[in-house]
Amino acid sequence: MNDFFQKIFDTSDFPARWSCGRWSAGLGWLHIISDIAIFGAYAAIPISLVLYLMSKRRDIFFPKLYWLFALFIFSCGFGHLVEATLFWHPWYRLSGVVKLITAAASWATVFALVRVMPMALTLPGAAMLNEKLKREIEERKGIEEKLRLAHAEAQQANHAKDSFLAALSHELRTPLNPVKMAIHSWEHQKNLPDGLQQDFKMMRRNIDIQVQLIDDLLDLTAISHGKIKLDLAPVDVHELLQYALETAQFDIDLKKLEIKTLLDAKKATVCTDSTRLTQVFWNLVKNAVKFTPEGGLITVSTANEGEKILIRISDNGPGISPEAFSRIFNTFEQGAPEVRQQFGGLGLGLSIAKSFMESLGGTIKVNSGGIGKGSTFTVSLKALPA
Repeated sequence: MNDFFQKIFDTSDFPARWSCGRWSAGLGWLHIISDIAIFGAYAAIPISLVLYLMSKRRDIFFPKLYWLFALFIFSCGFGHLVEATLFWHPWYRLSGVVKLITAAASWATVFALVRVMPMALTLPGAAMLNEKLKREIEERKGIEEKLRLAHAEAQQANHAKDSFLAALSHELRTPLNPVKMAIHSWEHQKNLPDGLQQDFKMMRRNIDIQVQLIDDLLDLTAISHGKIKLDLAPVDVHELLQYALETAQFDIDLKKLEIKTLLDAKKATVCTDSTRLTQVFWNLVKNAVKFTPEGGLITVSTANEGEKILIRISDNGPGISPEAFSRIFNTFEQGAPEVRQQFGGLGLGLSIAKSFMESLGGTIKVNSGGIGKGSTFTVSLKALPA
């Protein structure tokens, strides 16, 4: 065997094919040219397959079979090339080895075909794939149409909801106005018993709360439609804070709360809508009063930080868990369930406050040490030069 491979390129044992038989030039070159042409075609096929596999190998079925087929075709072509050279170089040992490799590659390809044929028969044909693709496209179009209709219905329902809230708010507020005016008139009459005066104050307070809830609904509707109107003018932040505290004074006294004010900001004037900013402060003060336990402490402070003024309203109430920070300003969000059950409310105030601050070019943030450790709300606005 070693002797065989050592002489694989030896041509001394055999005559060249031109010397075997009576070859005419035409017949000999017919065989040579045909074998070379066959080799060229057989070489081009596997090269094309290899290049295709290298660029599309993830998108093709049975890639190993392609490699076997490429080897089989190339070995066949190389055999024809060797046959063409035998006319000058009678290396019949090399020719036999090439034929053996071709036979092995051929049978390997046959066995591979037998193995993959059942799986190949289960693959869908082009017509089936086209039909499946067509159905998928139609299904997707159907889904898109359903989504479009659902979106249109949602928009219509949202518009109907906003219209309902606006109409409801108007209808609820209209009968409260004469009641509020009557209570205001009775409250200031002289010679009323003290108990009756307290009853009038309690009635006025509850009507104010009801009016505020209605205003929140109206504000929510206006915000959702982008119809918030702003009247910008220079405003003293400290004056608005004092007004918000005075508005909540009845509840502060009722719960015997301690109010600590640290209005240290030197630049306290901002260009803003005083009504909207007052509403933000009132919402924050109202929340602090609502959640602070009887006899508790509320701190209202201001400070300058660069070109901004920071307003902080802190309480020692139930606090907020860190995971609730991101959603505390969402509409109808009221924090932990136990807090919602204890204190009630609609969960609109903070959402409206954040929307107002964004419209005014400021920010509002919350911080808390956790449940039971109180909360601090910080409002930030650009201050005007002193």
